Formats: sequence, structure tokens, C-alpha cells
Amino acid sequence: QAVAAYSELESQLKVRRAKVDDAEGELAKLESDVQALVEQKRELRPDNDLIAWKRAFKEWPIINGFNPHLKIQYDWPADLEQTLGMTTVSRVDRCRSCHVNIDSFGAGNVGNYPQDEYELPFCTHPNGDVYLTATSPHPVNKFGCTICHEGDGSGTSFQSAEHTPPNPAVGDEWHEEFGWHSNHFWEYPMHPKQFIESSCLKCHHDVIELGVNEKFGATAPKVYEGYSVIRDYGCFGCHEINGYDGTTPIGPDMRLEPQTEEEARKIAADPNSIAGKMRKVGPSLRHIDNKTTPEFVAYWTADPQRFRPDTRMPKFFDLTNQHDALAGVMQPIELAAIARYLQTKSQDLDILTPSEGYEANAERGKDLFKKRGCLACHARSGEEFAGINADFGPDLSRIHEKVKPGAEGFNWLYTWIKEPTRYHTRTRMPDLYLNPYQEGDQTIDPAADIAAFLLQGEPTEFPALATPQASVGVRLDDNFTEEEARQIGLSDGQFGGVRVLTVLGTGPASRAEVKSGEFWVASPMEADDVITRLNGQAVTSPERFEEIVSAGKSGEVVEMTILRGGREFLRRVTLSTPLEDLTRLFLSKSLSAARVQKVFDDRHYPVNADMYEPGTNVADFVKGDEIELVPTSPDEKVSEEEWQRRMMVYVGRRTISRYGCYGCHDIPEFETARPIGTALQDWGRKDTSKLAYEHIHEFLHHHGDPDGSSTAERLERAVELAEAGVEVDEAQLTEAYFYKSVISHGRAGFLWQKLRQPRSYDYKKTETKGWDERLRMPKFPFDEQQIEAVATFVLGLVAEPPAPEYIYNPEGSQRDIIEGERLLAKYNCAGCHLLEFPKITFAASRDDLPSFQIPDRDRAAWERLLTLKPIQFADTGRTNDEDETLFEIMAYQTGEVDEDDPEYHEKFFTLWNPHNFGGEEGEDDVILPPSQPIGTLASKIESEEPARGGDLALWLAPRLINNERGVTNVNEAWQASPPPLYREGTKVQTPWLYEFLKNPEQLRYTTVMRMPKFNMDDEEALSLANYFAAKDREPYPYQSIPQRQRPYQIAKSSDYQENYPMADQDYLTASWHVLNRKDLCNKCHSVGGVEITETDPTKVKRGPNLSRVEKRLRPDYTDVWVYNPAWILPYTSMPVNFPSDKESVATELFGGSNPRQAEATIDALFNYTQLLEAHGQTVYTGPGDQTAPETPAEEEAPATTATSANDSVTNDRVSGGAEE
Repeated sequence: QAVAAYSELESQLKVRRAKVDDAEGELAKLESDVQALVEQKRELRPDNDLIAWKRAFKEWPIINGFNPHLKIQYDWPADLEQTLGMTTVSRVDRCRSCHVNIDSFGAGNVGNYPQDEYELPFCTHPNGDVYLTATSPHPVNKFGCTICHEGDGSGTSFQSAEHTPPNPAVGDEWHEEFGWHSNHFWEYPMHPKQFIESSCLKCHHDVIELGVNEKFGATAPKVYEGYSVIRDYGCFGCHEINGYDGTTPIGPDMRLEPQTEEEARKIAADPNSIAGKMRKVGPSLRHIDNKTTPEFVAYWTADPQRFRPDTRMPKFFDLTNQHDALAGVMQPIELAAIARYLQTKSQDLDILTPSEGYEANAERGKDLFKKRGCLACHARSGEEFAGINADFGPDLSRIHEKVKPGAEGFNWLYTWIKEPTRYHTRTRMPDLYLNPYQEGDQTIDPAADIAAFLLQGEPTEFPALATPQASVGVRLDDNFTEEEARQIGLSDGQFGGVRVLTVLGTGPASRAEVKSGEFWVASPMEADDVITRLNGQAVTSPERFEEIVSAGKSGEVVEMTILRGGREFLRRVTLSTPLEDLTRLFLSKSLSAARVQKVFDDRHYPVNADMYEPGTNVADFVKGDEIELVPTSPDEKVSEEEWQRRMMVYVGRRTISRYGCYGCHDIPEFETARPIGTALQDWGRKDTSKLAYEHIHEFLHHHGDPDGSSTAERLERAVELAEAGVEVDEAQLTEAYFYKSVISHGRAGFLWQKLRQPRSYDYKKTETKGWDERLRMPKFPFDEQQIEAVATFVLGLVAEPPAPEYIYNPEGSQRDIIEGERLLAKYNCAGCHLLEFPKITFAASRDDLPSFQIPDRDRAAWERLLTLKPIQFADTGRTNDEDETLFEIMAYQTGEVDEDDPEYHEKFFTLWNPHNFGGEEGEDDVILPPSQPIGTLASKIESEEPARGGDLALWLAPRLINNERGVTNVNEAWQASPPPLYREGTKVQTPWLYEFLKNPEQLRYTTVMRMPKFNMDDEEALSLANYFAAKDREPYPYQSIPQRQRPYQIAKSSDYQENYPMADQDYLTASWHVLNRKDLCNKCHSVGGVEITETDPTKVKRGPNLSRVEKRLRPDYTDVWVYNPAWILPYTSMPVNFPSDKESVATELFGGSNPRQAEATIDALFNYTQLLEAHGQTVYTGPGDQTAPETPAEEEAPATTATSANDSVTNDRVSGGAEE
């Protein structure tokens, strides 16, 4: 025993000595590393003065050319050129001379010098999977640095590299530390960090992959957000972004699609042209008079956010350059004119109506509004709609106020809801198949009921349109005093009358005349003129002046006695209305003053008889908006009333032209109009000398913020605080950067202020501008984040694509994925459908996880499942504070127990994918299948990553439980909701999906809604069908169906004859009989030509018609689906009809083997049409029976051999190590 004990102690001593040796070795290594670092530090910063001097001496000019210790690191990206002045040179980057560790990565592309531990320039570039590493898409030796960051790549000092600070506080710090200053001689300063993403657009013209990328995630989220904002708000309607120079890509392409067939044909016939693809974002106004009143149009146009605060439509009126007296007169007339034009040009619409005598039920309409998909795009106020607030379409809470009252408005809404393309041919709103249906003896028209629900409430009476009133065209001083009279040169005895504050630039007073000899000559009135008499009557107050003028009529001449500089003058003024003033102003752009007056005298635009000759068209001679003033014949006598109407329509048309309303809306007679704004495809390189900054510095100094306070003071104060060490919000410092940029005449600052207050560049300029010369860009309801995102995108539009090999030009599946993502966003597919399931991270012990074993007999099916749903590794490799393992699962929530005590608050989930939870050392991994329930305490949940999409489904499902016939639990609720599209590519055949998208047929009978028909063209449907297959890496566009191939069928028949030599029918016939067993598929499905007639969901969960399987589903998916439906669709009600551990009751078919019968069923499904043609309607009940049934399938319980897909699943709950 003593020897044994000694040996044991000796063994332990050896182990401990080994540990000591290992520790000593590690210590020696660390000491060696420390010594090496000390020596390196001593070499870089010598302690000895002589050595330090020698080192500095070697850095002197010329001397440093002889074996320098500081060496330049060059990167010469091949074919990446740079324009300098008037020539193009190769790009040379020497950035890594200072950024010495920028490309230092370890295993897994992890930076060796992360930014949170090392300062610039000694840190490693972030995101090595995407940038700099050899395995990334942007290796440093190929791309260099300045192609993305800009700056002077040849610079080797902080200043010469042309860094740009992210805000003025940092700029001041750099100035003090490095002597930095802005160098306006260098055309490509480095991007500040907030704009670095803008460079991505040089190569990534599709943009989509920068925001939605399965491999790398969102690599440029800000520029993608900017793109999305421009797309959603329709900026391209005014500002074309042409991504092509001929047919050569130069950047993102955001242009309107051809608006006429003629334009489309012309572009298609031109080999050097490529058509735009963007639809107008606003609703069509082609049939506006069927929908609403002119009064609402004017009210809405004046301030869209006043009626609907969350609307995307910008504000055109009452902006910063429209607060003067002239705007107060002109804006109401312009608004009235726009409304009248749209009403006059509105085209007839073939209105639909409900069947005669139908009484719409608003309460039922509310229920249908919830269930038929409306909430996927639209919001609606009310407690019953809490929790879902879609903004893809407009909020419908006040729609009853805007549409016409009575039957006219109801019928328009009914038509729009039922058949959207009837009203707007290019709308994105789909046809929801809201066709009348029978419910018992009652006919229900869902479109009528929904319309009745939406129109509940009283219509609003909007203000009447402005009526033009004759005036002199002046604004008077309401508080004219003797002191003011003396200041303008009047003597004490001359005080009286009314003082002119403003002479309206387009009004009659601006055309006043004074008598000179026998003639009256132009002599406009001026500010500070004092009017003492009008038509011989004394003017004692502004009210008296208006009283006298209002008694006059347009065209009447009045005489005024005025005092100016102490002298008395007589002026003659012809009264006119603002409508006439606007007409006169617009006509003066193309006609002389005399011809304009003749237009008013004749009450029509100048024409001649040649314009009305047979075979001619007046529109060929009069091209502009003046066509509205052209008479119907050369000798037409136009009445005063008709002339007023025509002027109103003309001014409306001219105003629409001026503001570019047709950029977003389909408006009659503007089909060929071009965008009115500056093209943006190269704005990121726009010469700043061509940007009109005007008095913007003064505006921001005195005004600028929404409350009228000084933007300059606020941001300058923020910079002062930051420099003093006070923590300042990063967003405010970014604003300070923009402010500094705009007052320094930079592009970024100009863009920032243009998006904040687009008319502010007219500050103190309206006094010298004509009414129609003022800035026109409207104000969009952007927040600061959106403004920064849009600026980032626009600054990246440089139209300087690198060599073709650098441009991201995906092909095949990658191209289809990008195009598919664009279409998902365009048609809001994610509004209804889940694209990615939620991910829940929770803490648990493996011992408390449910158990699951895959029987050997199921192994083959399990392996096939894993090809459709790859196993997900749940172990995150992290633990919580209690040292419990954190697991991440992809699942949907199936329940919740919210106890009063938070400690017992529980949540229940169902796995969607197979999950591997790993295992303890020496133990097998814990693997759980799809459909496995898992419960956990809410306190154990670390995070819940929301689903991608499925907003409507996630909102609707819990609300259907016990509120929809046949829906009593969460799984049945999911069956009634829009289905997930997660891994849809593994499920459906691409040709079928294309046809389905073009013309959706009803597939499911348990859902509360049908798949709507979207207004997409053939190319879009094909791209979207390809997308799902490409995303799931499935073969497309065509799929091989081995079950229909002759070799497969011969092999199966041979095997069948070998195993069942006594069978009296061939293989496919036997398969057909399995498929048509009376107690199996035709319990729930229409199959074998026999339709299911039972529609009560409490008795039968009616499944899809099985005739579609052969063209719709992929074989591998169908194989696993038939084997275990819940593995594919965890919430399904379909049972396991062919359990592998039981024998079929139909022993005469395939010897009663369930696996063989399952395989035969699949073969029959994929040869369905052939077998139906051969055997006709069939319900198989036993040997010798293969005749067509006389009656529908009986209502029986599922066959006893069928096992529920969830029979073996227990509702275990993981609760932090304790099972209750």
C-alpha cells in the first residue's frame, strides 16, 4: 500500500511539475515578447539623445532616400483610375504607410487590432469578411483605399491625405494637433465617416445588395435607406437619376417607366436606349372627379399633413418663400385652379355597383377589413386595430371625409376596392378577389361591406374654392401715423389717406399709368405712396379704400390721387383679379404686352384660320399650356363666364406644369411631360460654383429651425460644448457638420438645407424675383435621419464607374435574388407573408430540453428533410450571468402564461426548423425536429429578434382564435392566416409559381383570404418566381420530375412485380388506388375527380385540390410532406397518413406496407393527369372497386392507421433547469 501511495504521490508531483514547466515556458515567452516590445519602443523612441538625433537625421529630405527606416507602402490598384484636372491617371494609394495594421487579420478574418481597443491609425479595418482580406469581395491589393474613402492617396501627411472631420469640433481638434485645414484645391476630399457608404454606389448600381444581403448582412444600411426613401417618396419623378450613358451603366437607375405606348415602342426600337422601370408613386388623378370634390383637392394640396399627418406627399404651399402679401393673394387662386383643372379634365370611369337591393353591412365590413388583407398595407384608427400600423398604403381612418358623399362616393370606393386597375391602370394595389359569395341563403358582397365600414361617419365640408376678386393690387398700412408721414416726406398738413406698404408684383398697381401730355404712360405705384382719393372719393382708412374698390369690377379703370415725396400725383389703374394677373403673367412669357392685352380683349389665345383647316390640329400649332385658351373656332365668341372658366383651367394647368405634379401622379394631358428638376445621376460631382447658396448663411443665422429660432446659434453652441468635453448627441454634431458645409459652400450642406427647407434659398430674394421665378421644390416630411440617408445616397451619385471588372454585375441566381428583393419591396409581399421566422435566444440546461430520437426506420426521411430545412445549431457558445447556456431557436410563439408574479411568466414556442442543441462532453447532441414545442420562463429570454415580414399574419393569427369558424387554437389560426414564404423555393416548381403570380388560383380553403392578383408584368412575375428558387439554392427555372420519367416508372414497375407477383393491376394503377382510398386523402382533399362538398371547417379541414400537386410541388418536398407533414409545416392539421411503425388497413395494396403506399401516393400525384384520364373519377374502397362514386365522400373520422404528426410531441417547458 505504501508503494502504491508513493507512486500515486509521485505521479501527482509529475503532473504538477509539468504544469509548473508549462507556466515557466509561458512566462519566458511573455518576458521575451515584453523585451521585444521594449526594444521596439526604444528603437522608435530612443532614450539616448545621440541615437534619437541620428534617427531624426535619417528622416531629413534627401537623407531619407538612403535606407530609410520609415518606408512608404504602395498600393497600385490595376485599372482603377482617377481624374485629375483634364486628364486621367492611375490611382496610387500610400495610405498603409501610416495605417500600418489596417489589413492585419487573424483566423476567421477577425481584426488583430480592433477599433474599440486601438486608435487610428493603428487599428484594423472593420468587417474583414467584406473588406481588405484576400477572401473578401474587396481585397486591398485590388481595390486600394481611395476608391472608397476618397482623399489624396499619394499623401503621406495628415494634411496632404485630405482627411475630412465628421464635425467642426473634431476639425478644430485636428487643426490644433495636426495643423489641419480644408483644402479647396483638392477635388476629392476624404469622406467623413458618416458618408463613407456613398462610395458604394460607384460599383453597386442595383443598391439592393447593400441593404439586404444573406451572406454579409446590410453592408451599407444608410445608403440603402437613402435609396429606399427616394424610391418611396418618388423623388425621381422630378429628379431623374439616369443610371446609363447610352447603354453603359454609370450608377443606380431610378427613372420613370414610359408613360405611353408610343414612348415605350420608341425606346424599345432604339438600341442605344434603356427604359426606366419606376412607377409613379402617387395615385392616379385621371378620374378624380368620380372620387372627391374640388374643395377637398384644394384643401389637401394646400397642406397634405393637415389632413393625414403621416402622408408622404410633400408640402408645396405656404413655405418660407410664400409668406409675403403676393403669396397670400396668389396661392388660393393657384389651389382653386389646380382643383378646377383636375375636375375639368377628369375622364369618365365605368363605375361598378353592388347588385340591386344589396344592403351593405358595415359591421361585417369591419371584420372583412381585418381578415381580407387590407391591414397589410393600410392603417386604421381604433382600439380593435391596435398593434398593426402598416404604412405601405395610406391611412384609411378619414377616407369617409374625403370621398364624395352619398351613393357617388360609395360606388367609387366600391369600384376601387373591387377592381383597382379600373381606376388606376398602374396601381400597386392588388385585386383582392372580393367577389360576392354565398353564406347559407345569404349573399355577401365583401367589397360593399368594406366600403360601408370605411365610409362610416359624416363627410366633411371643406372650404369653398377661392373666388377671384377685383383689386388694385396693393397692401395698405393699418397703423399709418403722423410720424411715419413725416418720415416719408409729407408735411404736417398732408397727413391723411392710406399708406401703401407693398405693391404686388403682378397686380394692377404694378401696371399703373400716369398722364403725359395726351397719353397715359406706365408709371407703377411704389411702397410709401399715400392714397388720398379714389375716383374722387376721400380715402380715410384701409377699410374705406377696400369698400370703394369692392364696388368696382374687373376691367374698370379707377383714378387715384397719391402723395409721393410731398408732391401730389394722379394715377390710373385698371382693376383686375389675381386670376387675371396670373394669366397675364404666364402669357407674358411667350407674348408681348400688347399681344397679351389683345388676348384679354378677344378672350382667346391668338389663332388664325389655317389652324382649323381639315386635317390639322390646333395642338400642333399651340404646344404649351396655352392650348386651354385656344377657341373652338377662329370666330368663336367667348362669354365672360366661359372666359373666366378657361383662365382658371389655364392657370391650373400652368401651375401643375410649374410644380411638376405629374412626376408623381397620372394626370390627363401630361403624359409626355418631362421631369422638372435637376437630374441627379452625377450630382455628387456637381461643381459647387453652380449651386445657388444665395443668402442661406443669413437665413440660418436668423432663422432655420422649425420654431423660427437660429440654427446657427444652436449648432455653434453644440460645437462649443463638445470642444469643452461635454457629451453632445452625435446627430446634433452631424447637423453641425452640415451647417459648416453649407456656409462653406459645400455640396453636403447645400443638400442638407435643401431637404430641410427647400425654399430657404429664396431668403431675401423674393423681392427681386417674379412670382413664377421663385423656387418650387416642395418640403418633404423627412426627419434628420432620413435627410442624412438621402444626402449619403445623392452624394454617391458621381457617374464615374470604375473599370467594368470592378462593377458588381451579378449573374444567375445572384441577379435573381437582387431583383426578387426589389419586387418584394415594391409589392409589399412581407406585409402578409413571413419571409424569416423570429429568432428567440433563451437560457436553459440541456437536461431540461425535450427529448427526441430518430428511429432507424425514419432515418432516410430525416435526411431528406435536412436537404429542405438544414439543421440549425442552437448553441450560441455564450452563457448568461447564471452560467446557463444561451440557445437561439427559429420558432413561432404558440402561447403565453402571464402570471401576476413576473417570475412565473411563461412563453411557449414551436420550432420551425430542426435544431441541434449540442451535447455535453461524451454525450450525444440534443436534436429536436420541426414542430417540437418548447417553453421557457420569460425571464430566461435574452432577446427576441423579430420576424422579417408577416406583419399581418402575426397580428391576425391570435385574433382569429375562437373568432373564426373552425379556429380554436393557435395552429388552426396559422392555417387561416397568410402562409409563410420561408424556404418557398424548396417547395414549389418555378413555372407553376410564375403562372400563379400572374393569375392566382384558390389553393387553400382554411385561410380567411385569397392570394390577391398583383399588377405585375410578365418579367416581374418571372423574376419573383426565380427569386425563391435562387434564394434557397434550388434548381430553376425548370425542375426535373423523375416520377414522370420512363426509366423511373419501368424501375418501379419491375420492383412492384418482383415484390407482388400476384397483383392483378400495374404499379401506377395500384398507386392511383392508394391515392383515392375512401378513408384517406379524399376525406379532406378533392382528388380523383371527386370534389369535396363539406365546407364546415369544424367538421373537415379542407385541403388543397390534389390535382395541382404534379405542377405545383417539387418531388423532394412532397416526399417529406407525405411522410410527416408537421416536419414541413408545424401548424398543419394534416396527419401522418402512412406511419412507418404501423401497417395499413388496405392490406391488398402493396402488402399493407405504409412506406410503400406513401411512395406510391407520391408517384400517383406526379402522374395525376395521366391516371385521371385513364381511370376517370375514382374512390377506392377495396378490392375490385374502382368506379366513379355516386355520392360525395362520407364524413368520417380519419383512418385509425393515420397518426397525428404531433402525437409523439410533448409540451415540455424549459424553465431554467426545473420542470414543472
